[in-house]
Amino acid sequence: MLELSDGQFEEIESIVQSSISNRQLQLELIDHCCCYVEEQMSLGMPFEEALKRSIGLLSPNGLHIIEVELNVVLQSKNLRIMKALTYFFGFIAAFFIIIGFMMRMLHWPGADYALFAGNAGLIISMLSLLAQIVVHGKGFSSTSLTRATSGAFGGFAVGVGSFFKLMHWPGANIMFVIGMCVIAFVFVPLFFWQLYKKEFAKS
Repeated sequence: MLELSDGQFEEIESIVQSSISNRQLQLELIDHCCCYVEEQMSLGMPFEEALKRSIGLLSPNGLHIIEVELNVVLQSKNLRIMKALTYFFGFIAAFFIIIGFMMRMLHWPGADYALFAGNAGLIISMLSLLAQIVVHGKGFSSTSLTRATSGAFGGFAVGVGSFFKLMHWPGANIMFVIGMCVIAFVFVPLFFWQLYKKEFAKS
């Protein structure tokens, strides 16, 4: 099999690097192009034609499309992971907080442990939700973004305040009150306003 000259390799490298910013993807595409071009040149095809065909087979609309599609796949995968974390720890939070309050009202042992687990789950789920908003918030309207952000921040502050209260750390009441105020005066009104508009839009 014919081997590429240094100049031919540098030409392939330059074309790929001008279209792709991801270093690992660059290396893989360069390797793929070099192998294909060498194979075609061994069959008698000129270098320029083999290079053009190689790029056309990889991505007819330009090499940059490969990186765009890769980023979409990675973002979609990351979003699924963050959503899974939010739902899982949200369930943990709801379950253990309810159980913890019931156990405390009935003066059963272990109430603080259940509340501890519930508030830890609440904090993690709200952090995951905030991460989703930061990464994918551009797709929201301003009202939806405010509602989601206020709900996530309020839930996080309530979780931290409750956690601090259980640990008898200073600042617990302040964090709890801030969280409840954000939820009561920002999240809840926006949530029911959007729900109201959606219901009347159907009729």
